[in-house]
Amino acid sequence: MDNSKRPAYPNACASWLDDDQEFEISGLTKREYFAAMAMQGILANSPDWDNQEKHHEMVAKMSIGYANELLKQLPQ
Repeated sequence: MDNSKRPAYPNACASWLDDDQEFEISGLTKREYFAAMAMQGILANSPDWDNQEKHHEMVAKMSIGYANELLKQLPQ
């Protein structure tokens, strides 16, 4: 599993099926978490609210771009 698909805050959940115990790791991926943090910073400092639809797309793309670049820079 590459670094971007690993959970940022892993949460192991146990489930039992016919006496077999399984563990599932869930949560946001690192990529999703980093993109959310980038989006928070961008929106907190954004003066452009004139064109909402265009602004939403731009912020989403920028956030993903920052997350992708951060993951490239981190050691695998």
